[in-house]
Amino acid sequence: MLDQQFFNAPEFADYLSSTFVMIHADRKDELGKSLFEKFAIRSTPTVLVLNADGEEVDRVVGYGPPDSEYRAELEKTITGDQTLLALNRAHAENPDDLLTVARLARKHQSHYSFDDMAPFITALIQRAEKSAVLFLPLGEDGAEINALEYARFMQLYEKPERITETLADYPGSIMRGTAYDRLGREMRKEATREEGFVVAESLLEQYPDEIPLLGTYIRASAQTGIKTERAVELADHLTSLETYEPDSHLNPEMARLYVKAGMDEKALAVYGESYIAPFTADDTGELNGYAWFWALEEMNLDSALKAIQRAAEIDPADDNLLDTMSMVQWMMGDHQLAIETEQRALEMTGGKNTDYAERIKKIKEDLDLGTAGAGADH
Repeated sequence: MLDQQFFNAPEFADYLSSTFVMIHADRKDELGKSLFEKFAIRSTPTVLVLNADGEEVDRVVGYGPPDSEYRAELEKTITGDQTLLALNRAHAENPDDLLTVARLARKHQSHYSFDDMAPFITALIQRAEKSAVLFLPLGEDGAEINALEYARFMQLYEKPERITETLADYPGSIMRGTAYDRLGREMRKEATREEGFVVAESLLEQYPDEIPLLGTYIRASAQTGIKTERAVELADHLTSLETYEPDSHLNPEMARLYVKAGMDEKALAVYGESYIAPFTADDTGELNGYAWFWALEEMNLDSALKAIQRAAEIDPADDNLLDTMSMVQWMMGDHQLAIETEQRALEMTGGKNTDYAERIKKIKEDLDLGTAGAGADH
């Protein structure tokens, strides 16, 4: 999506060609492997900006439309005193400047570089008195948080055992979601899963209506298959809360739980026609995710097909949408149409996408067997 909506978009061609010398690297090739390793790239898409000396100026991790906002984010990597390179230089000149320390912590957080973030978080906590009166912007709504509170929550990525303590110390914090995110990681890891669920149950006794906590439990259960009956109970409670609003990450997980529990009506209530309707105007990401979800579940396929057809109307140049459309058609038993659609997706990539080629092969095998979707994966 990043390539199609931004890097290959004609309206950004002059800006990109006049500002950058661009190189595309894939972790599957030798150049990509070396860059991923040298610069510790942890997720994709990542846009890495280097200067003429090969120093990292900054990076942008992830992508979400609109593309104009992405350009603004990219522009920040080459201008001003808030780039990673500028902050590192400022810190080298004055390591006691707490504001620079805090900004470096935030910068590494935005890059998901938690190991690099850790020493700056430690420095903020060690200087607690000064950090407590240093305020940082957080989010796009003008909210601020003191650096000590920020550091205490971010420390949980290194010391998750302090989750309960930190939540108790900051009952009204706007960063409570960070604690629950960290708890969710512990609940999903096999080595810490049992203890993680125990901690979650303890917290639910204290905060039974806290939506991020309920969501953490539900997602962890849906993804691990652990405590599903309890998670269904919590999903029922969550959807009954007046303050709950549909969530693109959580509603599919609740639907998955309900499907596994044989509660198809509830699954469709949280992630069916009423959920997807508001996104049909222009949100191809939501439409694509919705269609792919129901294709894998092999139900609600008429709605899934309508959603992905709408997405393809909005962005006919996106091969990923055709891939999903093929998947839905396959699950509906229309093998020949699914093959034709997947072939179109493959042609849009110049025949280079091996996943699409493999899917065509599997659909043809299914056609020979007279089945629909056996062993489908993404």
